[in-house]
Amino acid sequence: MDDPESEWEIKESSTDGKLSWVLRLGRKILVTGIVISCSPLVLPPIMAISVVGLVCSVPYGVLLVSYACTKTLMSRLLPMPSPSPPLLLEYHKTFDGKKI
Repeated sequence: MDDPESEWEIKESSTDGKLSWVLRLGRKILVTGIVISCSPLVLPPIMAISVVGLVCSVPYGVLLVSYACTKTLMSRLLPMPSPSPPLLLEYHKTFDGKKI
């Protein structure tokens, strides 16, 4: 009827499945414990570096925005005059042929 070897394999595979499940759960718990125990050592330097980066980048951003706004505002308030064509000094004429 039933082969004793096949019954042994079934029992062994079911035990192996439970064991691997327990090992996976144990590994997850171990990794979680390591991460939680290391967070007081890792988080403060990361937070300090982030704050320093933010403190240094905000004034530069303000400077950049003020430069862009100043350039736009001044170009609207004081438009550049259209350039006159250069003179040909020998003939006292401009490039378009008009005499001065």
